[in-house]
Amino acid sequence: PGRVVGAEPGYANQFSYPDYGDLRDSGIFADAVGFRTGGMNLGAAGRTTPVSLLVVTANYFDALGIRAQIGRTFSAAESAPERDPRLVVVTAGFWRNWLRGDPRAIGESLVLGGESFTVVGVLPDDYRAVFGWIGPQIYVPVSRLTLSVLDDRGAPSLSVLARLQPNATTAQAQAAVARFIASLERMDPVGV
Repeated sequence: PGRVVGAEPGYANQFSYPDYGDLRDSGIFADAVGFRTGGMNLGAAGRTTPVSLLVVTANYFDALGIRAQIGRTFSAAESAPERDPRLVVVTAGFWRNWLRGDPRAIGESLVLGGESFTVVGVLPDDYRAVFGWIGPQIYVPVSRLTLSVLDDRGAPSLSVLARLQPNATTAQAQAAVARFIASLERMDPVGV
């Protein structure tokens, strides 16, 4: 945890998904994850309830070392946006309240936003969200459904956490991110 830092591009405080991908692949950090809070309607046939969720990049659980207490988290390979993933990891509270606390709920479907998502895992009781306000009930991977501006470089939409490279300091990472942002601005002055 002591090697995880927040990364911000400046005034927007968020990265577009394409810019996040460039940052993740830049080598500045050992790994980087993106996330965004949101909400969707749970249910179908006129019987829906709004639920809070966190839309997360495909590598979110792997990069942060988060494990499920029941089932599993989704992997980067299966939840890549181009696969149009429909997977969900739920909190322990959601599991108890909405899925009866039943271990057999793994593999069940939830209808979110009119689409069927498969429950693959339940987070541990002591898991805490990566931000300080009310935590989400459900975690879903980035897809065209969950992030409509997926391909829009000019749409800042993701907060980013990154793990420093071994032996790198925060100051070195800050300088590298500043250079990275400057290069993005040169490539696309409107998009950043």
